[in-house]
Amino acid sequence: MRKFLLIISFAALCAFLYVHFRPVPPAKIAQPTKDTAIARLSTLVDSHIDSIFSPLEGSAPPTPHHELRQLRGLLADASHAAVRGEQATYNAAVQLCDTLIAAIQERERANLSLADTRSKAYAVGLSQNRLKEEADKRRFFEFTITRRWAENSQLYRNRVHSLYNYIREHERQQLTAEKKP
Repeated sequence: MRKFLLIISFAALCAFLYVHFRPVPPAKIAQPTKDTAIARLSTLVDSHIDSIFSPLEGSAPPTPHHELRQLRGLLADASHAAVRGEQATYNAAVQLCDTLIAAIQERERANLSLADTRSKAYAVGLSQNRLKEEADKRRFFEFTITRRWAENSQLYRNRVHSLYNYIREHERQQLTAEKKP
């Protein structure tokens, strides 16, 4: 009986050691492929374009800085490794990332200027209604900042739409070409 218990204990110990100390193959880190990078960029544009180009309200909407920078790197690498026909699509996607990043940075600068304008007390001349004159000056500077953002955002938006449409059209052409035998 002792030998039997000793053998069972030894087998249980071996099973325990095997389970806890077995060699585990390294987990593969899922690197996004080229196609998924373009798909992720499309999703990102669709979900954030309205918040990026919305009018200034003093609050900053959530923007995808880091994800855009990562996608830009993936797309730039894919552009170098792509076939000649696909390079134009990847280059357009890189330009799209650059344009979106520039638009986000421009929006942040405009928001900072707006916040700075709202925090200042303007020197008021000798006027009978000092509060009204100060409010008029503040509105003047705020109007200039918001108008400048509206003009610049329209230029960025047009560029984003043209690049995005180019990428989508090229994707459609590739799908059509793949379906044909």
